[in-house]
Amino acid sequence: MMHSPKKNFPVQIGTKVFMGYSDESYAYLPIEQKVEYFLELAEYFAPGKVAGFIKRNYKLSNRICIPESQNGDIEGFSKFGGLPLAPAGFEFPKVDEGQEVLFIGQIHIADFNQWQKSTRELNGEGIIYMFGTIIKEYDSYRLNDILLRYSDQTHDLLAIDLPEGSREFGIFPERDMMIYEEINIPDQGTSTFDLEDMDANDANIYSELEDLIKNYDVRKSFKFLGLPSPVQHCTLFEAEMKQQNLLFYSKAEYTNEMFMETYLRLRECSQDWRLLLELDMMLFPQLEKHEGSFNSGMDGVFFVMLRQKELDEIRVEKAITIYQST
Repeated sequence: MMHSPKKNFPVQIGTKVFMGYSDESYAYLPIEQKVEYFLELAEYFAPGKVAGFIKRNYKLSNRICIPESQNGDIEGFSKFGGLPLAPAGFEFPKVDEGQEVLFIGQIHIADFNQWQKSTRELNGEGIIYMFGTIIKEYDSYRLNDILLRYSDQTHDLLAIDLPEGSREFGIFPERDMMIYEEINIPDQGTSTFDLEDMDANDANIYSELEDLIKNYDVRKSFKFLGLPSPVQHCTLFEAEMKQQNLLFYSKAEYTNEMFMETYLRLRECSQDWRLLLELDMMLFPQLEKHEGSFNSGMDGVFFVMLRQKELDEIRVEKAITIYQST
């Protein structure tokens, strides 16, 4: 089972002090106290519309760190790498001919719910299984899409062997998960940010509040739930574009003016998208059996997105994968 003190990891932090708390003291507060304290800061420095916007739109997420080595057995069913632990008859996702699929890891929601507040919004306590399709580019292989499956069954689980075509790639080293719950607020470039009328002082204060909750250096980690981290343009808008096969997801040429017109037209419906997973490509180690180049030059982020209704129903097989890099 998941034990919060053991699985919470020491974040690397600086030496800032704000409103009586050092950032180290703040880092180890329970999430309820973090939220209360952060909202008090917002109200103190930016009373009115900015603080109100933050209170209405903040989300909780889990920052999940994968240790580079594993000491001892893995507790519970949440883990990175290895083989999936699943009910008898469980199958890897079916993919197009010529593609293979890797197992990335699994998240046991009931495990998280013992200690993490954010996952309690999910209407289930089963296991989310994460897979990645593999494609070949030139002489290198890389991950292409993230595929998810969900099972309510958490008893009589078996290690599910790799499909025949995936065996040449092997598995990621099996690792435990170390969890840190955090607060997210909307990035100023996202579809959900509707404070365009704020003045320069409010914008500066909002940026400082963003920096405050991004003040932790968490290497080789990924995010579960919460809000997408800014990389390029709005991830919610791109998910809507991909589902509708528009702009760079179609073969038609487009201009900057067409891009902006499409963004404004789709902005409202884009806000229905939710982040389920954010996977930094620097997270993935070399595969145990694959001797060739894997994920070479892939330094971006996978965003796995669901519409709100699909998230409510845990229909994770409906997820859309967005890849962005700088």
